[in-house]
Order: sequence, then structure tokens, then C-alpha cells
Amino acid sequence: MNKKNVDVECTEDDSTTRLLKLIDEGDASAILSEKNFAIRFNELVKYELVAIKKDKLSLTERGRHALRVGVRSVINKIKNEIGFSMILKQGAMH
Repeated sequence: MNKKNVDVECTEDDSTTRLLKLIDEGDASAILSEKNFAIRFNELVKYELVAIKKDKLSLTERGRHALRVGVRSVINKIKNEIGFSMILKQGAMH
């Protein structure tokens, strides 16, 4: 991986981590001003790192874990689990 790709990944990780922290702190004004908010937010919802309950946004246990160990590592682990699950399902169908 070249330096440019590493820089882009680090920037994405930093902004996703920042967004998780803002959600955890409940800082709505800062969340709304976050650059690329929609893309990052959708990813957090997709991988169940955040939840919306009774019109309130909060971190899930998985989201809190991601803050402790690193967002990208948690998301990559989830992606791998989903991929493995799909392979098992396809194998069972044949």
C-alpha cells in the first residue's frame, strides 16, 4: 500500500472515530458539521456501532468496543464475519 492510500485510510479512521466520540458525547452541532457525515454515519449504522432509539442517537456495545480497540479493526472483523457467513450459506445450499 502506498503512502497516499495509508493517509486516506488514516483520515477516514480518524473522522469515523471522531464521529463515534461525538455521538457518545451527544454533541449534535459538532456531529452535523462533521465532513462526510452521511457516509460515516451510514457505515456506523450498517455495522451496528450506533443505534437510534426513541429519536436519540447512542453507541451500541459494539460502538463502545470500537472506540477502545479501533473502529477500522472492528468494522473489518464484522466484514470478515459476514463474508464467512455468506460462504457457509452458499455451501449449505449446494
